Amino acid sequence: MCNYSLECLESRDAVPGERLVTRRFYTGSLGFASPQDPTVAVCLKDRVRLVLREVPKDLQSRLKIRAETVASFRLLQRQRRWWDFWSLGSSEQDTLLFDSGTTILISRLPEGLIADVLLPDSQTALTEKTTTRVHVDR
Repeated sequence: MCNYSLECLESRDAVPGERLVTRRFYTGSLGFASPQDPTVAVCLKDRVRLVLREVPKDLQSRLKIRAETVASFRLLQRQRRWWDFWSLGSSEQDTLLFDSGTTILISRLPEGLIADVLLPDSQTALTEKTTTRVHVDR
């Protein structure tokens, strides 16, 4: 889903396996786009998994994540405050949820962050070392 602020832009749905990058659009909103077509906003469906690549060190320490990490895109509902009298009910916020439980709003991500859209069946696209345990009788 695209941010409300990106709805006025030309947009399309994300394709599993593609590489995206965060970009500030002419509306002032930050969202995802393809490096090959940076003027088109790429919309993510709720619970789509992304691999973030080359995460800046300050963001790593703030969110307690690695330079390469997996996150789920979540469209969260937030109850409106009493002073938001011009709006109805609740609002939606585009968020990344990390396996550690920490979250960050898409609008708070740095511009130029690389994200690969995982295939639906993929658990992770990170390269992990496989360890094999061998039981030895004494």
